[in-house]
Amino acid sequence: MVGILRFIVKALFTLIVVVFLVAAASFAVTNREPVAIHFLPFFDEVMLPLGTTVLAALGIGLVVGTALMSLSRLRLRRRARSSERRLAALERTSGHGTGARMPATGPTLSSSFPPPAARDN
Repeated sequence: MVGILRFIVKALFTLIVVVFLVAAASFAVTNREPVAIHFLPFFDEVMLPLGTTVLAALGIGLVVGTALMSLSRLRLRRRARSSERRLAALERTSGHGTGARMPATGPTLSSSFPPPAARDN
């Protein structure tokens, strides 16, 4: 079941990417009118086709967004590793391994209710 779902997700992702690439290529081909690009006041203007300009802006945004998201994921991954190391150190000092249950510190569920025979009276 998991294999089928994984295949469907990959196929859907591939379909979306192909549709996006076809739309981008169509946009670039149909919008060939030159536009003036002024990046900074120190440089001269550059004339580029409109389709190329828009797709370049989208590409730059995609790269910058991916880089920022990757930095955020790296920070979270580092934090998770640090927490795992801290948990392992606490387990070593408490004498409990990773599968052992910690002893209850307060009243347990079984001790808070009277036995069934006492309730029937």
